Amino acid sequence: MNLARNGKFKKMTTQQPIHYLKRLAKKRARDEKIPLSQALDDIAKQHGATSWSLLLHQRETAGEPKIQSLPVTGPIRTRLRDFANEMFEYSVRRMEAEHPDITRSLWNVDTYLDDHFFGQEFELPMDIDYAEYLMEATLWHHVVDLAVEADKFAMAD
Repeated sequence: MNLARNGKFKKMTTQQPIHYLKRLAKKRARDEKIPLSQALDDIAKQHGATSWSLLLHQRETAGEPKIQSLPVTGPIRTRLRDFANEMFEYSVRRMEAEHPDITRSLWNVDTYLDDHFFGQEFELPMDIDYAEYLMEATLWHHVVDLAVEADKFAMAD
């Protein structure tokens, strides 16, 4: 909880991942031509915190479940699957793949999670937000590989 200006405690109201909120703030800073720090604080206020640093602190102490062991199952896996699918679609759109339908047909979220993402060395336990941050940073390379494979497949026909 954070201390509101009137001296009463106010509960944070967001469940959005930190990386998503950062993306919103970066877009706001660009669109409104304001400093990123101001945009981050504005986003934090919209989500029930008085500042960005307090929002981060609240998230750290909120007790969100962590990835304790592999393989990841249950609601955590569902959340990571949804996130990976969202990032995959975002990446395909951004790269303007020549054969997006073939690229999509090569995508398998479970193979990506088990063999590519969690096939790396990670220190556990891991915050889910941190896993999503890493996924957002590394998925792009996997999507490029799929797009190249799709191009080869299309040329073979």
